[in-house]
Amino acid sequence: LLHGGKLFQQWAVDSYIQVEANNLNFVKYQQRRLKVEQYQGLSDYLANVADDAGTHVGRSVILPSTFQGSPRNMRERYQDAMALVRKFGKPDLFMTMTCIPSWSEIKNNIFPGQQPSDRPDIVARVFHINLEELMKDILEKNVFVTIRSYCYSIEFQKRGLPHAHILFILAEEDKFNNPDEIDKVV
Repeated sequence: LLHGGKLFQQWAVDSYIQVEANNLNFVKYQQRRLKVEQYQGLSDYLANVADDAGTHVGRSVILPSTFQGSPRNMRERYQDAMALVRKFGKPDLFMTMTCIPSWSEIKNNIFPGQQPSDRPDIVARVFHINLEELMKDILEKNVFVTIRSYCYSIEFQKRGLPHAHILFILAEEDKFNNPDEIDKVV
């Protein structure tokens, strides 16, 4: 299975789509159990917009905020990040960590003749381990400075390689006062 190359990737995508379809079907058919009637204001708004446009709204399905990637989930995550800014202040450091396909951990764990793009499972696992190690160095070992708060987002590039965007809010005594201090950290 792991020697399948692009065929393996297609199988993995198809399998993921099946799982996602099952999750969406669960949400669709369990609306009452998920208590979506509490969103009556949203339903009224959608009906009014449809009436104004002269169209008919079918049966609406409201995704819960726990559904990964849904607009409500993304908005909730954004609001969580803004709550950090409100409590601790503006971010002081922005860091991007990018996965490098030539990392020895990746190269040593793929089969001969394979490219890192043939094994997205290994690439994602190695990236996650390295990200956890970086965060441990920064947060627990205080490699740079004392961190009061942080948040990050992981995205995937078109080539399938993950990268993380990380924001750090520093403790008051460790905030940068001049460019030389910033250069030292960089």
